[in-house]
Amino acid sequence: MTGTLSLNCSSFQGYSKYDAEKLESEVKNLEIVKTLSKIKTSKPTSSQIVSLSAGRQHFGFVTDTGKVHLMGSNRSGQCGRRVNMDEISFDRPFEFSFDTSVRFGSPAVKISCAFDSTLILLENGKVISFGNGWDGQLGRGDFVSDHSPDFVDCEERFVDIESCADWTLAKTEDGRIFGWGNNEYHQISCNIIKLSIFYYFFLAQEVDRIGKPQEILFDEFFENIKVLKIACTSSQGFALVASDVKSGTALYSWGYGFHNEISSEPISRKYPQEVSLDVNLKVNHEYLPLTDRPNSSITIEYIWRGKCSGNSHRRQRASYFGKKRE
Repeated sequence: MTGTLSLNCSSFQGYSKYDAEKLESEVKNLEIVKTLSKIKTSKPTSSQIVSLSAGRQHFGFVTDTGKVHLMGSNRSGQCGRRVNMDEISFDRPFEFSFDTSVRFGSPAVKISCAFDSTLILLENGKVISFGNGWDGQLGRGDFVSDHSPDFVDCEERFVDIESCADWTLAKTEDGRIFGWGNNEYHQISCNIIKLSIFYYFFLAQEVDRIGKPQEILFDEFFENIKVLKIACTSSQGFALVASDVKSGTALYSWGYGFHNEISSEPISRKYPQEVSLDVNLKVNHEYLPLTDRPNSSITIEYIWRGKCSGNSHRRQRASYFGKKRE
């Protein structure tokens, strides 16, 4: 990944904690940018960007030195600094950066921005979070916002994180998955409790927000399932898995949305179930994003089309699991 950043912004979606008068004033000054424009940052030219992510009104990146850089709206503290309600981020962009090795004892390896919160994966497997926490997005056991980066409350060692909207999906080094934050669409199946190695049951009361990481369990209770890759949308989770019982790999999905190519309406799944596919997913050491360039690595892409609320059509694309670049 090169060191040049460009931004193409088609819309801004709402502000938090704004009074109506100030919001109206700022919205009048917003401009739709239809072409890519270079973003100036303090990143040294000698360093490279290894991870980049954008939220609703902010974005951040991690360099190969393990340093975190953030820019954009900080109305919920999602840029990791104290909130200033008089700040106008689009008029005078403010960059904030910090070294996680100095503050948390380990370099950053990945950043994942949700709507108005930010999560950072450290090399030692810990995760730090900051920003909006009203739905438990920060994973610290409460439902409050905090601009100050701090650890997610979990003893697990994570190797990957994916945040979207108001929740986060994370994978451990031994192939298990955890989730926290918004649970309105059953993205986090913490309403399943493991009683023993053989018995599971559902809680009668469902929870729409989860303040601490909870393990997400699969429907096939007797198989040794290992998650290889994760992805998520605002209301769904996806996992590419391998098991001792089945040969090859399988794609699992859960939450609210279109879970296979023949669904005409979105449905809700309270825990991961296998998606019926007409091809075999191949596992390699590296998974690359979808690209339409000739002779480039190709990922497996599945598109589900259907109707959502208001009789409008939506297109969901899952394009995550590809072959290693030759």
